[in-house]
Amino acid sequence: MEADRLAKACQYGVLRHLAAAGRDFAEEVGEDPATGEIAIALHAYGTGPFAGTATIRNHYLLRGGS
Repeated sequence: MEADRLAKACQYGVLRHLAAAGRDFAEEVGEDPATGEIAIALHAYGTGPFAGTATIRNHYLLRGGS
């Protein structure tokens, strides 16, 4: 399913960013793998917690390390 692949890609991207941004996170995952369990919830366009007038800052996940 496409949504499952997107969620996995987002999860991988977030984990990769956190591990690269700070040694503390990478060390914690090494000590307790549950630390790296990142939950991703996908919402259809125009729905979810940031629908309507709510906003979120732009951040991007990069595919394939590029």
